[in-house]
Amino acid sequence: MGELLVDSGAITRKQLDDALAAQVRHGGKIAKTLIALGYLDLQTFIRLVAREAGVGIIDLLNYDVKEECINLVPREMVVEHELLPVERLGPVLTVAMVCPLNTKALYEVENHTGLKARPVMCTPEALWYSIKRHYPNGQYAEAIETAPTEDDNLLWLERQFLAASVVGLVRRTESLGRMPRTTESLRDALRDPHATPRTLVDVIGQDPSLAAKIIGTANGDTFGFKGRVDTLDLAVRLLGPREVFRIAESSDVWFDDAGGGLNVEAYRMDAVFTARATERIMEAMGHGHVAASGVAGLLCDIGRLALAMVAPNHYKKIDPELKGIDLIAAEQRYLGISHPEAGYMLAERWGLPADITETILFHHEPKRATRAKELAAAVGAAHRLADLAGSTIDDGRATFRDCLELLQRAGLEFSACVRVITELSHLRGGGASAA
Repeated sequence: MGELLVDSGAITRKQLDDALAAQVRHGGKIAKTLIALGYLDLQTFIRLVAREAGVGIIDLLNYDVKEECINLVPREMVVEHELLPVERLGPVLTVAMVCPLNTKALYEVENHTGLKARPVMCTPEALWYSIKRHYPNGQYAEAIETAPTEDDNLLWLERQFLAASVVGLVRRTESLGRMPRTTESLRDALRDPHATPRTLVDVIGQDPSLAAKIIGTANGDTFGFKGRVDTLDLAVRLLGPREVFRIAESSDVWFDDAGGGLNVEAYRMDAVFTARATERIMEAMGHGHVAASGVAGLLCDIGRLALAMVAPNHYKKIDPELKGIDLIAAEQRYLGISHPEAGYMLAERWGLPADITETILFHHEPKRATRAKELAAAVGAAHRLADLAGSTIDDGRATFRDCLELLQRAGLEFSACVRVITELSHLRGGGASAA
């Protein structure tokens, strides 16, 4: 936190050293110590966080919020995401948010209202009083009986500043690199007189980091297919073998000790299995275009690569054994942003098809998907099955139940669900079964 404040110019190196020395003597958060020493004040900190996040600031306590705006967003969404719609101007809805970089919240507001959400930052305290005023009775009023304290506000600012710094790095990411042996495999394929574009597709399909770059490049402005290239086969045909090899050769190589504690080979194997399992599930659902489904499965966790790349020291603090919602909670704690959000930001920036970007954002929460419900359910189930290797029988049964619920909700009949889940769980080597 202190290093980020120095890098931003908010404090000097000497001021940070003084604050760290005081922190050793008296304890407490670094931001609170800096404020106590007079090196930083709360309003300056708020402005700095908003600048890093690239959003404006709103004084909710003195803002006249129109009732028609309040009615645009359901109370449940306000409660969950800590936000308040404050003004509508044509197709744009301004939303006051405690966490203005909450991608999922903005996505859901836009889907619900049909408007473009423009986030502005407000303090937890201001939101608390505004909610009390606009929702005097009901769930939210009961859920927040105690106003945020000064320590709560400082902790919030620290987390938002960290999140803004990490998000800025993610948004500037041009490539996620490549796995160690990919270039050699591509070179062998290009030397083979019998090789076809399909040969290259098979090689790239084993490397989720390079696949993301290839798909992203093919969806760029150069070819005029932005948002429509959803398979590696089409991407390779558009780019051509030589350009594919050039992209691979110019990409940095991933190594485990450079991956922020991320075991990149285990990550790669999970991604490849998720891709194949997604294709099998979509095939069982009766979908013909399963190659695009496989791409969604292959890329669903690219946010993990992005976070490990841009913030390796922070990512190393996360227990590598964590999975699912436990992993997301740890990422939000240490980085202020989760890997589904980071992956979604990259997919949006690179112009990937909308079904794939939504699936990346909601593969841990498929029920939230709106336009790609079946694909999100398939990837969500495949991703859970990828976690089965080395799992206990009890874990396997829990995974089976989760996958069964997801796929039935997506429209797959019970017997087909049991058949495909059992088949894939045995392939993965876990303990999921109908028993």
